[in-house]
Amino acid sequence: MATKTRHRKPKPGPVETTVQEPLARPAPLPWLTVEVALVGLVVVLAVALRLWKLAAYPLSDAEAGQSLSALALYRGDPLPDTPYSPLMTTLAAAAFLLFGDSTFAVRLGPAVLGVLLALLPLTLRRRLGRRAALIAAFLLALSPTALYLSRTVNAEIGAAAGALMAVTGFFNWMDDHRPRWLYLLAGGLALLVTAGPTALTILLVFAVYLAWQRRALAGWLSAPPAAAPTGDGSGPDSGPQAVPWSRFALFGAGLAVVLATSGGFNPSGLAQLPGFAGAWLARFGWQTLPRAGFNAAFLLAVYEPLVVVAGLIGLTDALLNRDRFRLGLVLWLVIAFLADLLMGGRPQGHV
Repeated sequence: MATKTRHRKPKPGPVETTVQEPLARPAPLPWLTVEVALVGLVVVLAVALRLWKLAAYPLSDAEAGQSLSALALYRGDPLPDTPYSPLMTTLAAAAFLLFGDSTFAVRLGPAVLGVLLALLPLTLRRRLGRRAALIAAFLLALSPTALYLSRTVNAEIGAAAGALMAVTGFFNWMDDHRPRWLYLLAGGLALLVTAGPTALTILLVFAVYLAWQRRALAGWLSAPPAAAPTGDGSGPDSGPQAVPWSRFALFGAGLAVVLATSGGFNPSGLAQLPGFAGAWLARFGWQTLPRAGFNAAFLLAVYEPLVVVAGLIGLTDALLNRDRFRLGLVLWLVIAFLADLLMGGRPQGHV
């Protein structure tokens, strides 16, 4: 009898499965780093605090006196025979042309300069470091004194913005010898010399600093630094270029003439510049005059505690590390502070 043979089906083995890892999705905003976000916050704060309700309160006597020259220029009338800031007159007349004659328009120029003042420390990241540059920008954006100057018609905000432009252009040029920084320096000097008598204090401090650093400056001029790396990290770019001193001087002088004469519509603005020296000398005195402006010691002690603390930390760091750049800033501060203490004759409404 034949037997039937059953064929057993082989048991299926384990099924091999391949798990595919999900593809990494690129960040939606790869450029949005913490540093970029903080810089954006500085910009928002600086703009908002300077433009918010800019025309909510009337012009002071000092503001009105400065605004009369711009209003006369805008209307084509003869300018009043009183001292004024050519820079502020030019900015106010330009704002009148764009937005009409109003309190907001006449204060718009100082507000723009105040925003510029708050952002300029960000260009000194190589010297100060990224963190210190951001802190300096935040302090200037929130500074009560800087806010006051940015929201009123006065020459001091023009001098401050021009001075910081010149400083950032000068030190960035010393770092990489790129000609573009010289144009920033020239633009800052043009703002400075057309702003008002305060420019002479800043130029004095700048001259003392250059005299102190004359040997180092001679070395920088004779031996430019090596080529700086490009932004993408691929290597050096075209490297240091020849300094176009003639173009730099022509640009600065031309811009100063444009700012002083309101683009040629107010040639008498140039006549105001020589009078800055007499007005500057008249500010010096051993005792504060009645109803005179406040000096820097009072403003720092009352309104700027954060700036004082940050300054003391920076001073300690400069002394411990013997950093010539920061020691130079300390020298600037000391000379400007002493000059300011001697200016007991500043008129009311000036700081």
